[in-house]
Amino acid sequence: MDENRPKLNSVAIEKILNMYRDVCIAENAFNNDCNHYNYNYEQRRIAFEQVLELADLKDDALSRAWQIRKEIKRQRWRLALDEHGANKYVRLDNNESGM
Repeated sequence: MDENRPKLNSVAIEKILNMYRDVCIAENAFNNDCNHYNYNYEQRRIAFEQVLELADLKDDALSRAWQIRKEIKRQRWRLALDEHGANKYVRLDNNESGM
């Protein structure tokens, strides 16, 4: 590993993990709503994983991302519209909202 490579601070890593979580939820909802897989979500998820891998020398962030994905895969989400017509994701197994 190159020690001169700039490292992301913890706030940036948390923001990336939150975006990663959002992509995992969107992927889950698409699978539940459409009954098939969309590789666009996988490509987005992999891109975030690569950023985390490059940004964090200890691989803690990447491990956390994989835990997030594992947790969301055990859940069921779907796409809905809020009162203003904007997209929102609703968790089916306990009515939590995401994004």
